[in-house]
Amino acid sequence: MLTQLDRDLLDVVGALPSLAEASTAHVMHDRFGSSTRAWQQVNALIDYPPAMAYAPDTCARLRRVRDRRTNLRARARST
Repeated sequence: MLTQLDRDLLDVVGALPSLAEASTAHVMHDRFGSSTRAWQQVNALIDYPPAMAYAPDTCARLRRVRDRRTNLRARARST
């Protein structure tokens, strides 16, 4: 079951035009107190079935971003 905070996190992240903008950390910090903790929670939520049912497009986009970054890091380590 998603809490209201979980839904708020998904709504805010879904409304952000780009995750690379410097203002993203500022928005997360202002809304949720700690941008690091908020992103840790988002990362856990995007694999959680109720979150995927609540915001499927947002979860899919964030999983693609996470997977792309993971692959880039793995390639950088192997070279």
